[in-house]
Amino acid sequence: RQPSRPTDFPALQRQGVNTEKTNLAGKCPARGATAIRAMFIELRSADLAVLNEMAENAHILPGFALLDARTLADFRPNIVVAPLWAGDFDIIDVAARLEMLGYRGLLYALTRPLPNSAMVRAELCESCKGINIRLLELPR
Repeated sequence: RQPSRPTDFPALQRQGVNTEKTNLAGKCPARGATAIRAMFIELRSADLAVLNEMAENAHILPGFALLDARTLADFRPNIVVAPLWAGDFDIIDVAARLEMLGYRGLLYALTRPLPNSAMVRAELCESCKGINIRLLELPR
């Protein structure tokens, strides 16, 4: 089940974060609506610092191998952020696992600015049809 409207994260946008104009999903807790429950999978500390606006509500998973049914059920994230690619996995692996586990929230593929983000986005949407996936490009 996905949140009904996007949330505006102006601090991320001021830092040059491209959230594809849809922003990070969920409703703003300050407006009394559903709180964002983010899960960050194996992100670098520098990336976590940029995403610090959500860190209070985030569950930080230090490794992709730790993503299992129990972790997902215990935390119930409505946003998952993972690197586009990492040493042992990529975002398609994360999407496949999340889909297998019944996840229905948003998945953000965290990356540095890409030369052709539209092409990457199209490939991800084609490869991950069961998951709502978006790119989150952080400045260098």
